[in-house]
Amino acid sequence: MSRRLSFHALLGLQLMAALAAPHLLGAQAVPSTGTGAPAPATPPSAATGSTPPAPSAAAQADAPAGSSADASSPGTPSAATATPLTAAEPATAGQPTTTPAAAPSPAAAAASATPTATDATSDAARLDAVEQRVDALSRLKFSGYVQAQYVHNDTSHDGLDSTSKPLNKDLFEVRRARLRATYTQGPAEFLLNIDAIPAGVTVKEAELSVYVPWSNSVKTKVTAGLFYIPFGYEVQESDSVLPFVERTMGANRFFPGSRDVGVRVQGDLFDQHLVYQLVAVNGNPISDAVFPGTDPNASKDFVGRIGLHFGGLRFGISGLIGQGYLPPAIDDAKTTAVDETHGYANFEHRAAAFDLTFTTDLPVLGELALYAEGVVAQNLDRSKLSDYPKLALVKKGTLQVATGNLVDANQSSGYLGFTQHLGKLVALGARGELFDPNTSKSNNLLSAATFVGHVFPVDVLRLTVAYQLNLEHPSIDNNVFWLRGQVKF
Repeated sequence: MSRRLSFHALLGLQLMAALAAPHLLGAQAVPSTGTGAPAPATPPSAATGSTPPAPSAAAQADAPAGSSADASSPGTPSAATATPLTAAEPATAGQPTTTPAAAPSPAAAAASATPTATDATSDAARLDAVEQRVDALSRLKFSGYVQAQYVHNDTSHDGLDSTSKPLNKDLFEVRRARLRATYTQGPAEFLLNIDAIPAGVTVKEAELSVYVPWSNSVKTKVTAGLFYIPFGYEVQESDSVLPFVERTMGANRFFPGSRDVGVRVQGDLFDQHLVYQLVAVNGNPISDAVFPGTDPNASKDFVGRIGLHFGGLRFGISGLIGQGYLPPAIDDAKTTAVDETHGYANFEHRAAAFDLTFTTDLPVLGELALYAEGVVAQNLDRSKLSDYPKLALVKKGTLQVATGNLVDANQSSGYLGFTQHLGKLVALGARGELFDPNTSKSNNLLSAATFVGHVFPVDVLRLTVAYQLNLEHPSIDNNVFWLRGQVKF
């Protein structure tokens, strides 16, 4: 404490001396007494203009332990009490002289301000590190969208079903909430797409891709992971741009969830006039009724599509061949005349399809888009276990018993639709669809008509109102109304 007080006292004395020095410069020097004793302390002569230098901060900080910060070494007067010498009075033995510190020369000052080679190297290293981080971040891109809606279904009513699931279908919901991340590094690309809705978070796409260049204009993309099944047009269309709110009955029953796990090869030829996609997948899409996203047998499904593009006209043909799996079953006690007991069984399934789209700009109105697609399939209905192929029954005594031989079910589906933009803010559309779960049976055809209107207030926002009129046989009142908003980023 005493050291700090002495230090502040010293600073105060030096400040007072510095302030008084200009007024004392004109005073006469007092000559020596001639007795050999030092003359009384006099101010510096006007000729020299020298003043006692204040102790530097470095000197105060470097003061040894146990000494006051304002004390000189033993036998040496302190800077505060040392008697300055006049020009007429030479220094005597034992009396120190005080001279002001020399100011640095301009050259020295300039040298100290000039960056050194070490500084330049350090700055370059920091800049290089920043550039590497920026480059890495530029390879990572995010996008996504949210669909919030109110939906009304005529079949809705209060209560729970046998599995304790609500029967109410009049509700607000988040239909989709997707976040997509893509990272590219050289010829490699990584993609992850998740859906985060109140019911849970699920992975919708997870792809690792590598581009193989055959020439400057021809490349093949090889992908492994979870991706859209390249069958037809509608199945692999992004959920954010579906023109009629939801996919058709045929697409949802043949390919529930629209995605599967496997490997894919795709590319284009002839200046993108011909595109091709070929995949090998497990054969159980991610929303399969029995084995979603898994594979109970070793057989794989092979799916392919070839498309031709000429301006606004796009035409494609698709094919699928593979093997399904029917799980074992036990006898249903409620059916006393039938024994349903059987082991597991593999069965062949296959499909073929065509798809056609045409877009053109109409004067005054805007873009017109036409859509058409048709599918024929065998044993491909995978929306419910009850839609799987059935085992043939043979009568034994009073019972009908499963023989183990499958009875193939042939299916078909198709749709026609259009959308017409009215300027840039509004679009209207309609679609008619058919689905036959078993063409060998009569009175089995399902049909529906969907009417849709879109409003685009800004580029990232789409407001949709839609109504689907289901025309099933036998007639069931299960029409659906949607009011949906979608925001993309």
